[in-house]
Amino acid sequence: MYSHIEVTDDAQDKFIRGTGAWLIRRSGHASEVERAAKLGAYGSAGIELDPGEFRGMTLADLARECLERRGVDARRMQRSELFSRALNLRTGYQTSSDFALVLENALHKLLLGAYALTADTWKRFCRQGTVKDFRASGRYRTGSFGVLDDVGESGEIKNKAIPDGEKVEISIGTKGNIISISRVALINDDMGVFQDLATKFGRAAALTIEEHVYRELRKNSGLGPTQPDGNPFFHASRSNINATSSALSVAGINADRVVMAQQKDPSGNEFIDLRPAVLVIPIGLGGDARVINDAQYDTTANTFQKPNSVRGLFRDIVDTPRLEGTRRYLFADPNIAAAIEVAFLEESGSEPRLDMRKGFEVDGISWRVVLDYGVAFIDHRAAVTNAGA
Repeated sequence: MYSHIEVTDDAQDKFIRGTGAWLIRRSGHASEVERAAKLGAYGSAGIELDPGEFRGMTLADLARECLERRGVDARRMQRSELFSRALNLRTGYQTSSDFALVLENALHKLLLGAYALTADTWKRFCRQGTVKDFRASGRYRTGSFGVLDDVGESGEIKNKAIPDGEKVEISIGTKGNIISISRVALINDDMGVFQDLATKFGRAAALTIEEHVYRELRKNSGLGPTQPDGNPFFHASRSNINATSSALSVAGINADRVVMAQQKDPSGNEFIDLRPAVLVIPIGLGGDARVINDAQYDTTANTFQKPNSVRGLFRDIVDTPRLEGTRRYLFADPNIAAAIEVAFLEESGSEPRLDMRKGFEVDGISWRVVLDYGVAFIDHRAAVTNAGA
């Protein structure tokens, strides 16, 4: 006769947390998860990685414990049957077995940890936003009235037309893959599956956005994606190209700065007077760029102790191997005016989502990793490019 074990919500939560913590410890990635927690990857509550009484358990031990906690006598089960029953056992309104939830809990934390720790650069010059659904969402910029008109001797005050505005749209899509843990890996107690799959897919999710932003920037020979008017984002008609190509230098950067400052609002009445804050360049130009930005004097030859007119202009210099050649990009502070926006589905947040099901293509269990986001170039006034020399 089977014994009945009642599992309370508190005990269940403790079990999921403790066993998940032990799986993370066994994966060898606990330190990475703890570092990610300090960066806020798991919310304000952080993460607890003390396995407590569950320390030392094998995957077979966990599967047996899950079954026995639900009143199933698993003492004489072979390992193959043990995992099959543990993956399929559901009670009450549960949509997944306890054992599957334990695996998912650990996998999700490893995934988010790798996602949070993967080095990316797009956040340094792009704005991060949200949209409510997958339909195109508008981003609006309004014009200005310019200055007030003179009032004549008759005292007549003229009507002022409401200035036109501009609208751009951003849409999101879904990127994803399926990762699977085979029954063989479970039987073999292969914890490398967590190390290899979870961390690699977390990194892949982060790099997906990084590569997407630079892929858009590289389009049209580095002038960015084609806009609704048929021209690339950086175009003479938008006054965001320094037509005088110049090598990376004090004089060249100063000329780029002037181009950005001369941009006007959508109605053409008022100078926006934006200033560059982030320089984005190919990796080979990074060293020279930092020297120029930090130097007290102009580094150009034959300029004996001439003050550096662009010293400290950039709060950040992003040099990346994802760009080649000599073209440089100057971006305004994205918190003030963003040229590029990366938007995420509001209900999903900015992190990859993990959905679970019992494997059909494989004999085991599968998780679908998806990321809902979109990239759009939204304000040409907030960036300037120079082809360099």
